[in-house]
Amino acid sequence: KMGSGAVVKEVRVEHFDPADTRIELKMRLENNAPVGLGVDSLSYVLRIGDTVVVRSTYPGHLDIPAYGTAGIELPVTVHTERLVGTLKTLESRGLDSVTYSMDAGFRMPPFWKHRPMQVHIAKYLPLVHIPKMRLQHLSLEHFGMTKSRLMIDLAVENPNVFSMDFKETSVHMRIAKDEV
Repeated sequence: KMGSGAVVKEVRVEHFDPADTRIELKMRLENNAPVGLGVDSLSYVLRIGDTVVVRSTYPGHLDIPAYGTAGIELPVTVHTERLVGTLKTLESRGLDSVTYSMDAGFRMPPFWKHRPMQVHIAKYLPLVHIPKMRLQHLSLEHFGMTKSRLMIDLAVENPNVFSMDFKETSVHMRIAKDEV
């Protein structure tokens, strides 16, 4: 089978705050051609529905062996208000699924060094709903002049039709502009 493709293996939210959300996309790139591919200058656009939520570049070089695969981790920073607004707009339209797409452009030296290759990947999948967090209990376990300890019990409600894993979760609190 001639051609190549890409598969998203994992989407990991590294940091979620009101300004910017940092996400890591783990992908597997497949090369079904009899020649290895070297990729430079990868730029990509991610869309949810018709809305562009990310436009970025990957600075590294990728080598994909002939008839082989290579993994890539794309660091993505998305403007949280645009992401949340897009998801809420689609939800308010009563949609339960939407097209998630990625358009990528890259150069492959030495043969196609000056002419970028274009790839379009699209999947129609369930609409992602942002999990809701509810404070169940808050208690002050220790109060000191330099350090204090709070015990926070949060309930996380996953409204999605798929499971989500929460690992290494941390909560940062601010009073005014100071992190506490």
